[in-house]
Amino acid sequence: MLNQDLWQKPPDRPDLGDQEVHIWQASLDIPQERIFALSRILSQDEIDRAERFHFAKDRNRFIAARGTLRNILGRYLNQPPETIAFTYNPYGKPSLPAAETTIRFNLSHAHQLALFAFSRAYEIGVDVEYINPQKDARDIVARFFSEDEKTEFRSLPADLLTRAFFSGWTRKEAFIKARGEGLSFPLEKFSVSLNPDLPARLIQVDEEKQDNRSWMIRQISVSAEYAAAVAVSSAATRFRYWDGAA
Repeated sequence: MLNQDLWQKPPDRPDLGDQEVHIWQASLDIPQERIFALSRILSQDEIDRAERFHFAKDRNRFIAARGTLRNILGRYLNQPPETIAFTYNPYGKPSLPAAETTIRFNLSHAHQLALFAFSRAYEIGVDVEYINPQKDARDIVARFFSEDEKTEFRSLPADLLTRAFFSGWTRKEAFIKARGEGLSFPLEKFSVSLNPDLPARLIQVDEEKQDNRSWMIRQISVSAEYAAAVAVSSAATRFRYWDGAA
């Protein structure tokens, strides 16, 4: 991982303040004995989901991601990770029972990298994507991005377009995931900034019902092969970054 000044070794019992967001990164390509150990703390439905993967590498990465999520949550909750129960909203976003804790979380993984985001007071979403230069960015922008985003994309230099696409895509995905509405909220109905060399911004949200939350999107600095972003329903937030292991 890059940017070791940003990513710090986490404490055994991290303290998640009301005005804080914690971001964790972890590698999913870990020894088989660790995969086996993590599989033993998963719920039966998580095991069933893992078994549906055709390739062993994908199955192992899923187990590593879910097991790591449980281990991190166990640190915050001071609770054995295998006893943690998840609930899911109609769009599949996982959460913890509201009667037990105020912690909100989200996770995303691509190839060997996983990101986990935690907040005690705000809705939160995170997304990471592997930067694939072969992806047809122009076609996806034309089909799914807003008019403002299309205009910005066309204005950028050619050597920036691949990174701009993945920066924009992760920012949009993080916002959608934070709202917890899946693709029922169309991607073209809101605009984010695309330029990867400038701070991430939520520019406009086009919806009939006014959302009074002060949404913020922030780019996450990970290794050069990935783009990542987090969205939070508050602008007054302190971010901390933990370099965790599965």
